[in-house]
Amino acid sequence: MEYTIILGFGFLLGVASMLGASYIARNEEKKKGDD
Repeated sequence: MEYTIILGFGFLLGVASMLGASYIARNEEKKKGDD
């Protein structure tokens, strides 16, 4: 049971980091476009 919780937590963490990275990348592109 604990293994499933750890696996699910790691999966959510990975998805969150991927979304965060893409969000930051889009913000960086917007900044370049504004200049």
